[in-house]
Amino acid sequence: MLVVKPLAWRSPSIQILDDLCEHKRDNVPWLSQEEFDARLIEFFARPDQRVLGDETAAEAQRRFTRAIAPSIARQADGDTLVFSHATVITLFVTACTKEKPFEFWRKLGMPAFAVLTLPDLDLLHVESHAGVTQG
Repeated sequence: MLVVKPLAWRSPSIQILDDLCEHKRDNVPWLSQEEFDARLIEFFARPDQRVLGDETAAEAQRRFTRAIAPSIARQADGDTLVFSHATVITLFVTACTKEKPFEFWRKLGMPAFAVLTLPDLDLLHVESHAGVTQG
């Protein structure tokens, strides 16, 4: 269900990439917003340790980056639109920028988007159209 799509007026190329899925945490029970935020702060602060879910922050970031890298390379002089989830987008964007992960994640309501330059991956803009929800 996740799509990478170069923007174009004519017949866009659409790909479904499984590895753009959210951080794998199906084993985490429902938490209050306060509990979830505390766990997510720890998740971002300890990226090489499994503190939330079935993969570390570093594992999720590497998986997402590996999945998106070929599309970015093909569109280095154009536009690429990526649909995914707040936590893995946060991991990707903050790996490319000086943004602090939890603070960046808090900016992303639903729906939201981040605009980065290609091929440099500099953050230009974050737009959010709703309040913060559990990611």
